[in-house]
Amino acid sequence: MTLINKLQETCIYKGNLSSIYLRKNKIIKRSKIDKETKERIVQELLILDSKLSPYLLSCNEFNIYNNILEITMPYYKNKTLDILIQDCIKMNEEIPENVIWLYFLQLIQGIRVLHKNNIIHRDLKPSNIFITNFCNVKIGDFNSSKILQKNKNYTSTCIGTPIFMSPEVINGESYSYNIDIWGLGCILYECITKKQPFYSNHWGKLIVKISLCNINPIERDNISFDLKKWCYNLLQENRPNIETIHKKTASLSLSYGVKTDGLIKNEDFSKMVELLYDCEDVLDILKKRKTKNYLISKENKIESDAFINDNLLVRKCKLFNKKRKI
Repeated sequence: MTLINKLQETCIYKGNLSSIYLRKNKIIKRSKIDKETKERIVQELLILDSKLSPYLLSCNEFNIYNNILEITMPYYKNKTLDILIQDCIKMNEEIPENVIWLYFLQLIQGIRVLHKNNIIHRDLKPSNIFITNFCNVKIGDFNSSKILQKNKNYTSTCIGTPIFMSPEVINGESYSYNIDIWGLGCILYECITKKQPFYSNHWGKLIVKISLCNINPIERDNISFDLKKWCYNLLQENRPNIETIHKKTASLSLSYGVKTDGLIKNEDFSKMVELLYDCEDVLDILKKRKTKNYLISKENKIESDAFINDNLLVRKCKLFNKKRKI
């Protein structure tokens, strides 16, 4: 990297293991690679570099030097769903129901692709959902994600953001893909109410609330019963899996113009995961493949206006025309 490029960067996050910088219209994430972090970092890179779905954040390129992994990702000026919700609170606005449905249906597609490729996101929340334009979203931040090995459907590491943890995680039990369904329910609830479904300053009280699935009723009047019902169904102990959700919302996806992915299971990605768990140096393999063209094929590419049916009326209000500062 040149000195000029470094001078053009703005640090927007600095942690012990990773730092994130803004450079023009790109996000640069730099992570230290060591024995403790290598597997997690490689898993994140595999997901980002494999471009599994247009509903998932992907990287433009990556570089490895001096035990530092540098990942370059697109910067979206609309930023995250969390910031949109905070703007709604400040301006006393609400996200229109048809826009919530669009976000919800796209997130279903993204989670479905993750689960088909044996990936549990483990930290689904509004701040990890990127708004690429007014009506399109992508799931991002795979730093906490876990790629399960073959014939293994459960894991037990306690990870994620406490107020968005599912009952099984917060109680230290083994868990599987359904913790992402809980995260989806938390996102949907916050889009509707502008509040988090579970909150307490006291750790013990938070555990009790989540364990009992004790959420406050949705009091917003201009929301359909169907959308409220989905929210309640996702935030309970016995949640539907992503395939069931996908089947029950398939007709709605068609109505809203949300495309389903043609390629769900990515065999190339699966082979790389096998190498990862066979202790091969996947970073070296990825570096050798780096010269290939990773552009998404025309069949899988989604244009900026492809999500929305021409007859769908999206309410334009001062909130969505508001320019947000970095």
